[in-house]
Amino acid sequence: MLKKEAPSMSISSYSVDRDTAERELAAGQLDFAIDALFVFPGNICYLPLISQPYVCVARAEAQGDRKRMTLTRYLEAEHIHVSSRRFGSGHIDAALDSLGHKRVIGLRVQHYLIAASVTEQTELLWSLPKALAETYPLHMTELPFEAEPMQCYLQRHKNAHQDPANIWMREKLVELSSASTLIQA
Repeated sequence: MLKKEAPSMSISSYSVDRDTAERELAAGQLDFAIDALFVFPGNICYLPLISQPYVCVARAEAQGDRKRMTLTRYLEAEHIHVSSRRFGSGHIDAALDSLGHKRVIGLRVQHYLIAASVTEQTELLWSLPKALAETYPLHMTELPFEAEPMQCYLQRHKNAHQDPANIWMREKLVELSSASTLIQA
């Protein structure tokens, strides 16, 4: 789509600490941030992009009997947690905490590809958005508890509200995310 509609455009994507995202958006160093809803001061505008339910995956051989995942089995297992942060919990941990439970994190990594590779080779379980789970050759089950879906938002500074290039790009990003399976729950 970009090569057809904006052939000279290029995109750079990289990780930015949330602590500096608002400042970089305000300074025009970032055009957009795509992240979970992280409440900044009133200068940041948000558009929903992705909403995906979480599922649990395990290596196919580990689930040979295809027993339904129960909360007991889930809590007895060790888990992989994907996060770019060194510390802290995620959405799944918040859902379990609200039920009075805690899972055991056996491995914390920064990248989904590493988590997929480790899951394929170990007994560790991994909870992740369904559309992403469907891209890996892993056994997928529903979570044995309710968890809010993963939601990501396109974030921009209000200074870019009337910028024609910013308007065009955010419209394309919303259009593409709406057409993809990622927006479907």
